[in-house]
Amino acid sequence: MHVVFKKLLTGEEFDLKLIMKKLLCTFFILFIYGNLLSAPTPVLLFLSSRDQSDTLGYNLVNELPPLVYNEIMSGRVSLWDSPKKEVQIKPSTLRKLEESSGVEFSRTTQLFIYELWDIDKKAGALQTLGFYFSGRNNAGEEVSYGYVDFLPLQEVLRHTPIPTNANGNCYSSFESVLLNKYYFFNIMQYGEKQVANLKEALQLKEEMKKIVSGKTTTPDFDCKLVSYSIDDSTDSGKNSGSKSKVFINILQTYLNDNREVFYNLGGDKIRNFMQPGKILVSRVEVKERWKKQGDVIQTEPELVRIYVDGKALDSLSGEEFGKLEFLVDFKSPLDFLNEKEFYFRILKINSQTIPIEQSDSYLKGLRTWKWNVLTDFAKYE
Repeated sequence: MHVVFKKLLTGEEFDLKLIMKKLLCTFFILFIYGNLLSAPTPVLLFLSSRDQSDTLGYNLVNELPPLVYNEIMSGRVSLWDSPKKEVQIKPSTLRKLEESSGVEFSRTTQLFIYELWDIDKKAGALQTLGFYFSGRNNAGEEVSYGYVDFLPLQEVLRHTPIPTNANGNCYSSFESVLLNKYYFFNIMQYGEKQVANLKEALQLKEEMKKIVSGKTTTPDFDCKLVSYSIDDSTDSGKNSGSKSKVFINILQTYLNDNREVFYNLGGDKIRNFMQPGKILVSRVEVKERWKKQGDVIQTEPELVRIYVDGKALDSLSGEEFGKLEFLVDFKSPLDFLNEKEFYFRILKINSQTIPIEQSDSYLKGLRTWKWNVLTDFAKYE
């Protein structure tokens, strides 16, 4: 559970009093309404982009606004002046606000999350109501864009993976991050009371953690999406380098001997049927899911793309690539890839592009280091 409590900064980060004046009135109304209905307690959370740890592999405060912005501009989600929803801010008005403030909505750095918590009952319950977005312009002035409800966003949050760097887990959806509270936040308000005491904030978070852990399942293994390239120009000075060349040459021979496979993979876009010249495979790019359980790394090819004359053929799923009828060192194509006894260059881990000069460092980190600090490992390796 990634939760921390920090004293809120003033001046540099934001003017707490200015924002609270705008939000507290609405929050108090929610509290009174909740008491009348014996409903769960309204809770206001604050997230700053500066507080999010790189070990998470993502920054929710940075990644949520672009997603919400697309939904607002498409008309699928409404942007309101406040949680009271008295004035709707139309897409055309939002553009004018961006122009006048000099701050893009998708680049806001402060996020308020409105929730309802029921931590008194044995079962407990947490419910997200909506989000309020704000930031600062170049002059240091507060820029508030408004509020969106959670419910109209739920489906897109459920089905959209949050972009992650090499430290993050693959396939974490925005909804999963929000439900599991996998982010760093401060509790600004609990019911009618502002939370300014560290001990009280930590007690509330402990109660919240019990509810979350009882209703969600933490992944049993680390997971990465790793894309890498195999080519015949690799000169690693190792036996693994020669195995890369053998793989490329055998695949090249297979395509030359089975030209119908080449054309079925879109080869006609590279060469027409009247060009009988030798098919030259320049490289193969593979996208895999890597799972780490203990000290064991399991890999599963998801996508394979063969390049001929520097141009890509149609992509193959891992299963489709495994059905190609050739062997490398008496191994099937998938067995050869899974054993990783060849040289390859990592191109990407999750959403992060890996520079050529850091490929070996990231591979070493994947094989020997903690997976939530790979960026630091590669930086100092």
